[in-house]
Amino acid sequence: MFQRRIGCLAICLLFTVSMFLSSPFAAAKGTKTDDKKKEPAKQLLNKSDQLTENDERDTHKDLTKSPRKVYKIKLSEGKKYQIDLKSTDFDAVLRLEDSAGKELAINDDFMAGSFDSRIVYAITKSGEYRIIATCLDGKPGKFTLTVVEAPAGTTVSMFAAKPTELKFKDGKASVAGELNDKSPVTRDHYYSVLTVKFEAGKTYRIDHRSDDFDAFLFLEDPLGNVLAQDDDSGGGFNARIIHKAAATGNYRIIATSLKAKETGKFSLEVVPEAEKKKVDPQSRLERSRSEPEALANVNSIAYTSGSDAQKKKEDAPKKKEEKKADGPTKLIPIQSKNDELKAGDPKDTKLTQSPRRIVPIELAAGITYQFDLKSKDFDAYLRLENAAGEEVAFNDDADLSTLDARIVYKAAKGGEYKIIVTSFDRRAGKFNLAIAEVTGKSTLQAGSRFQGKPIELTIKDGSATYTGDLTESDPTNYSHYYKLFTVKLEKGKTYRLDHRDAGKNPEFDPYLVLESPAGAPLATDDDSGGKLDARITYTATATGTYRIIATTLPRNQVGRFTLEITVQLEGTKAKNTGK
Repeated sequence: MFQRRIGCLAICLLFTVSMFLSSPFAAAKGTKTDDKKKEPAKQLLNKSDQLTENDERDTHKDLTKSPRKVYKIKLSEGKKYQIDLKSTDFDAVLRLEDSAGKELAINDDFMAGSFDSRIVYAITKSGEYRIIATCLDGKPGKFTLTVVEAPAGTTVSMFAAKPTELKFKDGKASVAGELNDKSPVTRDHYYSVLTVKFEAGKTYRIDHRSDDFDAFLFLEDPLGNVLAQDDDSGGGFNARIIHKAAATGNYRIIATSLKAKETGKFSLEVVPEAEKKKVDPQSRLERSRSEPEALANVNSIAYTSGSDAQKKKEDAPKKKEEKKADGPTKLIPIQSKNDELKAGDPKDTKLTQSPRRIVPIELAAGITYQFDLKSKDFDAYLRLENAAGEEVAFNDDADLSTLDARIVYKAAKGGEYKIIVTSFDRRAGKFNLAIAEVTGKSTLQAGSRFQGKPIELTIKDGSATYTGDLTESDPTNYSHYYKLFTVKLEKGKTYRLDHRDAGKNPEFDPYLVLESPAGAPLATDDDSGGKLDARITYTATATGTYRIIATTLPRNQVGRFTLEITVQLEGTKAKNTGK
């Protein structure tokens, strides 16, 4: 809900070692480096071409709206090839298939800050291969495609330092490390290389966390081909990769930083994922994504400016008459507008590779508003800022089943605000932005998808604990059983919420949601409590009765669980590591 910079599209980003060779992060003079002088590469293909609206669409499940060109090429066993796709017109995506159409490698951005693509691949069987040149944003345009044979002796991985071997113990493999000026460096980025044995067919979650720098993570196969990369999918500035191993072998993990010359302590953890997580592809929670630290309800908001603003003022008396404080919850539409997010729009300041639209709007103090952003073309992401540019609310997915976004926000102060319409997956496309005033008796819960009578918890001696069962008689939210709790939190205090399996069921996967008293999501989490348990650490911005939802990641799971709320020591840094 996946933040400023985006770690990736939900597709696995495969690219190689030479990803930094044309990087703007050139190694500084006099800096220790692994970089080696390369012999001139033998060129197999150098082609200038163009994607057009009339080209066939790509067959990859995430690129079905993107035009493509397919090039057949003969590659030889035992050799390594570097394939580059460059364009100033679109966001390049490169794929490599064997002659039967099986995908061998795919890459979106071969380095941070680039929209060009690169694959370096070691061929294990001579024959004809297919190179697919396509785009992430669905735009046509000119491009160049080159294929070169890497000289003999070239290492596949740019990260040539001696690796540290990790081994699984008690269900995980972990290490605490540090990046400093004595660490190996590539293009001014300090890094640490670790290896761990993966088994074919099993899925693994890799977490790279640091409080000192912006973590960046690479996963390479045993040959050194990059299989995946990530910036912020672990929440905050932490990196996470979830990968299903195609073959048994010692895979390579590179723990580094997003920015050059960043140093500090870090932890890295590798955990086999439960099989249950892979059988529910419809669940949006199974998507790898970078999530901001606090999740606020977000809906698309309507444009209100010029004549629209005047119309709002003219309609105000009528709306006022329609409100019934003691009646049921009511949404009074203010405006709804269809528009389009374009790839050429300015990039967002938080999701720095995503286009955005800024919509000014005037909100009245004490009024609750619901903003809804819907699109069939991209993964909607909505942010709300005050006149000073401070973010007061944001949201990725409005609930567990949708890519649409929703914010429910009660304006504490009247005045001008800004709605930022953007996309989580960096795509462009058409959208609908709507805004409504929320009135009625249930106004404070209008933003929540979790309804019903809550279980009231009271913090005593620094903690509150509940142990019970999720059963088929509990309410459901899109086939997810849940229990709703309320608890009073005090402004300025930091609380840790733990949602754990209490029935010794290895497949029971807790999921946790924290909502404001108004029903707006503030934070969500899957596995930050260790193994499959959920944890949220949150500092209350106001005193009030907050809402906690204990549910599960997979659909239709039941089982025994424990929910524990603990007041943290003063000075504890709240950092939601959830998704």
